[in-house]
Amino acid sequence: ICWNWSFWLHIKSIFFCFFFKKNYLICACVYRKRYQGTIGKFLLFIFYLYKKCCKKKKKKMKKKIQKMFEKKKKRKRLIEKGKKKIKKRKKKRKREKKY
Repeated sequence: ICWNWSFWLHIKSIFFCFFFKKNYLICACVYRKRYQGTIGKFLLFIFYLYKKCCKKKKKKMKKKIQKMFEKKKKRKRLIEKGKKKIKKRKKKRKREKKY
C-alpha cells in the first residue's frame, strides 16, 4: 500500500510521524480533541510504508518529518538533562541615547 503523503501532511489533524526502520515507515497520526468521547481522548492510526513502494516519496517524507521533529528533539534532550523549562533568550538591542 502506498499512501499519498502530501494529502496526509496537509490535514491539520496529523500530530506526529515517527519510527523509521529498514523495511518500513510507521506513521502514527493523532487526531484533535474534537474526537473526545468516541475512543478515549484520541484516535490513533498506524500506517506502514514498505521499501518497495514509492522510495522517492519516502525520502521527501523523511526530510519533512526531520524538520517537524527538530524542535521536539531539542525539548527531549533538555528534559533528559533535567531542565524542565526552556526559555528563549531575546537579544536586547542597544538603543542610541537621544539628547
